[in-house]
Amino acid sequence: MARSRRDRTWTRPQRAARRWRACWRLPFWEGAITDAEMWEAIAHDGPMWLLSNHRTSWLLPRLERFGVADRFERILVSDVLAAAKPSAAAFAALQGRDDLVFYDDSQCNVDAARSFGIDAHLVAITAR
Repeated sequence: MARSRRDRTWTRPQRAARRWRACWRLPFWEGAITDAEMWEAIAHDGPMWLLSNHRTSWLLPRLERFGVADRFERILVSDVLAAAKPSAAAFAALQGRDDLVFYDDSQCNVDAARSFGIDAHLVAITAR
């Protein structure tokens, strides 16, 4: 994709969100690219953190089994945080980061992230 003059002035999160919407979202939803190809594509947009409403003992083994644990710079899990999305306490760990784009499949989590000034996007889960 050619970069316009405006694209060069956008922040890394803005460019990442734009690329997700323009290049990867539809092919991923339609099954034209695999999960691995999608992860590889978005990994080029910078460090990724995971904020999850699970228990660590359940989540970490699954991330390892599916080979994606090493894709995250940091993994924040609700049982360790003692807070779950969409609470303010869950998002407190993300406060102060200006290089953040948040994706979630729950509108209330997206709305909560936006209320903290986070660039947040709803990801619709579709059946394949």
